[in-house]
Amino acid sequence: MAEARTALEKAVSLASASQTARTALGMAQIRMGEIDAARRSLISAVVMSPGHSPAYAPLARIAKNDQDYAAAIKDYDAALDHNEQVAIFHANMAWALVQLDRKDEAITRYRKALDISPNAHDVRADFGALLLMMHDLDGAIREYEYIRAAMPDNTTATLRLAFLYAQTGRANEAARLCREVIQTNDPANRPAAENLLGQLQQAQQPQESGNTPDRTDG
Repeated sequence: MAEARTALEKAVSLASASQTARTALGMAQIRMGEIDAARRSLISAVVMSPGHSPAYAPLARIAKNDQDYAAAIKDYDAALDHNEQVAIFHANMAWALVQLDRKDEAITRYRKALDISPNAHDVRADFGALLLMMHDLDGAIREYEYIRAAMPDNTTATLRLAFLYAQTGRANEAARLCREVIQTNDPANRPAAENLLGQLQQAQQPQESGNTPDRTDG
C-alpha cells in the first residue's frame, strides 16, 4: 500500500498529472487514514475538472464523516451529475438531508436509491426509520415488511415491525413477531422483544379480567 501511494505521489508531482492520478492518490490516502491529505488531493482533482470529476463521491464521504452535511450534500449532488445511477450516492445524500431536517427531500432521494437497487435492505431500513420519524406508520410498515419478506431471519427488521404493529393496534401480530425474535436468542434484540411482549401481555390483562364473571356470595 505504501509503495503504491509513493508511486501515485510521484505521478501527481508531475506538472502533467491528471485528475485521475490525483483522485487515485486521494483514495489511497483515505485507505491509509490520511484524511486531510486525501481531501487536498481530491479537491485538486475537482479543480482540474470540476464538471466531470469522480473525486466528488469520496469528498462527499469525507464531509459526511466530518458531519459537514451541507458540504456532503453538495458533493453527492455533483457526484450524481457524474453518474446518477449509483444508489448509495442517493442514499447517503438522503441521510445527510435528514441531519439538516430536510426530510421531504430525503424521501425523494431514498426512493430514487430504492428504484435503482430495490434489494438494498440497509437503505430500505433507513427509509423506514425516516417514515416512522415522520409518523407515516403505514409507509414504515411497508418498508419493513418488504425487508422481512426478503430476509425472514433479520431480527432487527422483525422487531421494528413488531413495534409498528403494536403502535397500529395489531397486538396479536406484534406478539407473534416478538416470540419469533425471542426464539432466535439474538442478544442484540431479544431483551427489547421480551420487554415489548411483556407490555403487550400486560395491556391485555384488564380486558381479560373484565370478561370474567363477577363472583357472588351464595
